[in-house]
Amino acid sequence: GLDRYREILERTRSHAGARAALWALARGEDYRAQAIAALEPVLRETSAWDEMAELLELKVTTQDAPADKVIVFTELAMLEQDVRRDPRRAFEAWRRAFVEEPGDADVRAALEESAAASSLWRELAAAYEERIEATFDSELQRLLLLR
Repeated sequence: GLDRYREILERTRSHAGARAALWALARGEDYRAQAIAALEPVLRETSAWDEMAELLELKVTTQDAPADKVIVFTELAMLEQDVRRDPRRAFEAWRRAFVEEPGDADVRAALEESAAASSLWRELAAAYEERIEATFDSELQRLLLLR
């Protein structure tokens, strides 16, 4: 099944049947990671950015470590910001990365830049307040309160 669909897509990038079958697997639970791995290069190559955004949303569910989730959220944020030109969705992706790794200075900086670019100050403050309440790390609480 899955290997056959991958082979078909490697030969014919636009094969609708193989793409549909892999999407069904990606949206399911059992073979999600493998289906995503098969679809991802095709979507990039064909500039199917709306589908790529959905695929990244699915991909994050296959990641266990917060740092790995941050990588996927970062890619999603960049896609939303630079390609799809949706600053609110870009901010949301950065916010979700921040939830995973609130101590990551690069993620915080990107979240703040995203908020500044779209005047989402209230949303930024809410994200910081949520993290302040959810963490027992007094240094992180102090840092976020100062921000």
